[in-house]
Amino acid sequence: MIFTSFGDKPKFHLSFSVHYMNKSILYFLCFVCFVLALPQHVYSQNFWTQTAPYPFDAGAVVPSFIITVTKEGHYLAGTGDGAGIYRSTNQGQSWVQSAGTSWYSHCVSYAISEKGTIFAGMNRLVDAKDSSWVLASTNGGANFSKLSFPNIRIVRLYAGKQGRLFAATDKGVYRSTDEGSTWAKSSTGLPNTIVNDIIEHSSGIYAAIEGEGVYISLDGGINWKDADAGIYLQFTRDLAILPDGSLACATQYGAFRSKDGKDWSIYFGNGTDQLPMQTVFGSGSSLYVGLNGSAGYVSNDDGTTWAQLLTGFKSTVVNAFAIDSSGKVLTATNTGIFKQANDQFGLLALSTPSIEFPETNQGSKAKETCIVSNAGNAPLTIKSIATSGYESSEFSVSTTVMNKILKPNDTMHIQVVFEPKGNGKRQTDLQFALENNLSSSNHIVLEGIGNAASSIGDEQCASIDVQAKGRSIIAKADGAKILGAYSLMGESMEQQKQYMSSSVCQWNNLIPGLYIIVMQSNGNITTYPIIIQ
Repeated sequence: MIFTSFGDKPKFHLSFSVHYMNKSILYFLCFVCFVLALPQHVYSQNFWTQTAPYPFDAGAVVPSFIITVTKEGHYLAGTGDGAGIYRSTNQGQSWVQSAGTSWYSHCVSYAISEKGTIFAGMNRLVDAKDSSWVLASTNGGANFSKLSFPNIRIVRLYAGKQGRLFAATDKGVYRSTDEGSTWAKSSTGLPNTIVNDIIEHSSGIYAAIEGEGVYISLDGGINWKDADAGIYLQFTRDLAILPDGSLACATQYGAFRSKDGKDWSIYFGNGTDQLPMQTVFGSGSSLYVGLNGSAGYVSNDDGTTWAQLLTGFKSTVVNAFAIDSSGKVLTATNTGIFKQANDQFGLLALSTPSIEFPETNQGSKAKETCIVSNAGNAPLTIKSIATSGYESSEFSVSTTVMNKILKPNDTMHIQVVFEPKGNGKRQTDLQFALENNLSSSNHIVLEGIGNAASSIGDEQCASIDVQAKGRSIIAKADGAKILGAYSLMGESMEQQKQYMSSSVCQWNNLIPGLYIIVMQSNGNITTYPIIIQ
């Protein structure tokens, strides 16, 4: 949805004698000149920087499924490809494998209890079968010990109130009331399928059931019933509690939220197009969403506008978010753990990645408005906005924007106009030229359909009347041009034509048959068939 735009290139003057230069020196100088002449925006800092690699295998790319921050401020990363659990005590500058975790296991989830115990859900494929277990740490993740758990694949762990601990598995919900020492299946009322997540909200305990929607328990997770959340939440992958206390769901149609678990509203996506949502998260005044294929997004205005956080990533799959003790954003991706690189930055955020105009007749205009904001914590500058592409002349921006400075949380409305010059689908890109912007939100796709005015439309804007009288045809056109009459065989009736006035034409002595009268109105050509008996 966003483009990169560049500022003015600095000018350089370089003169030297090529004849006396070694070719390698010449090539080097040419490269230096090329680099210096590149737009400054290319070398601006990225939003993300990768933390240190895991000491797992030199050169190996180890996916990270989950990231959490302990009360001591240490990072705990849950990894795949058999790498287990890694811990960083220096904010990602180095990682050490936590004692008691296996080299051959995947950590898919963390849960921290009210007492501060850290639980980890572990999976491993053994003889083509899933093997799962739960680990626990009471010293901030430095050491883990294995707990008793049925050999059922764990999808997610959740630590609730009153010492309740839940495991969402591919065979229902399991519940513990003694810090994970014993577990019992607690799936009464649930469909017999995969549970993707579980979370406790002020209105009840919720479970996301694969393909079945969201279920609720009002008795501490013992009995469940359909929460009747609707078809949009049928494939809910992730649950979260947002800073305002809302329950949030990452679904196949976007991110939804509810204050009471009954009335839901969408806050990311349009509710119709399917989105590969991975996770939802919130901290302070910021909302985050992670996707499979387009990385992460952040909103600082309650979901009105979103900034794509992609620069600096090596992966476009975001599995989880966290906030460290310094307030920086962390994310677990398929290529490791990344963290926010800068303290000061601008982030252009958009209310939509695309604008679809209604069908519009040639000669008419359609207008739509988008909202842009600065979701960063430092000013950014919109140097200009322009359309780009083969059909760019059919779209324009009526809002004057030139070197517009947006301070943090500033918002502005931009009106875009569609004036088709051709028929069918028209498309172009609205590009933003920016300074001090670290988001990847810098363009909007514009789409519309241009229509030639139909005969019905022509009759509405021009008075046209075609009649047969005996062996003559009389055409009256007020506001339209009469181009001619033709037989069914395509022969022109020019010799039989008689002008009665500038807007009335008559064709005489016609033999019986079908004739076509051709008119032009508003630049569009329309045909009118008529029969002589």
